[in-house]
Amino acid sequence: MECILPSLLHHIAISTSNLLPMVEFYSKLPGLNFLEWKLDEDGNKRSGWFSIQPSLILMIEASGTPKGPEAILFTSDCLSEAMIPDLPPILSKTKSSIYFQDPDGNKLGYSAYPHLFPFQVSLSE
Repeated sequence: MECILPSLLHHIAISTSNLLPMVEFYSKLPGLNFLEWKLDEDGNKRSGWFSIQPSLILMIEASGTPKGPEAILFTSDCLSEAMIPDLPPILSKTKSSIYFQDPDGNKLGYSAYPHLFPFQVSLSE
């Protein structure tokens, strides 16, 4: 499912000391499409890039100290009800949003705000 929305953002970068598990995790999220690996001067993987929409890129960057944002929420317009069981464990929710974590503990989710979340979702146990 391709989800194209207008955006003022160009890219979001998340640093991690666990590059490969983080890129694998993000590659499984609905609405994100893996683009390419970026290599350092020695040919080692330094970041994995994902297309969120034509003008927005998510970069997972190798770093000794993870410095993720407070939260990143993707639009629920990119989800279908059939995708919900394949999401990571849902840790919390509001009337409009669901939240989970990536392998580094960064808070992620999908939101329909200001509307109600379009699907019934239970918290993971």
